[in-house]
Amino acid sequence: LLVGERFQAAMDLVGLPKGLFTTLTLDHPATEKLISSRAVDHVNFTGSVAGGRAVERAAAGTFIGLGLELGGKDPAYVRPDADLDFAVEQLVDGAFYNSGQCCCGIERIYVHERIHDRFAEAFAAAASRYHLGNPLSRDTTLG
Repeated sequence: LLVGERFQAAMDLVGLPKGLFTTLTLDHPATEKLISSRAVDHVNFTGSVAGGRAVERAAAGTFIGLGLELGGKDPAYVRPDADLDFAVEQLVDGAFYNSGQCCCGIERIYVHERIHDRFAEAFAAAASRYHLGNPLSRDTTLG
């Protein structure tokens, strides 16, 4: 919800013509009704495969444009010659960025066996420094 509101504020700030960009927050039935009504020209959806199927069904026969990003598996590979500190920092951020709700969030990490234990310890230590809480609080790093 907050992301949509921030996008809307940014679009309003740059002076787009009124109504060119509109953020809507709808429940599933209202979303399906809007898509199938042909009142929109394009739908961009990021989420689950089940959600993508619902969007696709609602758009069936409308010939509107659809952009569907349906849960990639985004792996990372850590070679034995990697800068371990840099790899840990980037991959912890990649896994937890946007509370993990990101279509390009790291979901699997393959680590060479020679550095696996060091990597796992460093990753766990870095992840433990995240503070789960209200995303509007300055102390929160994950939420």
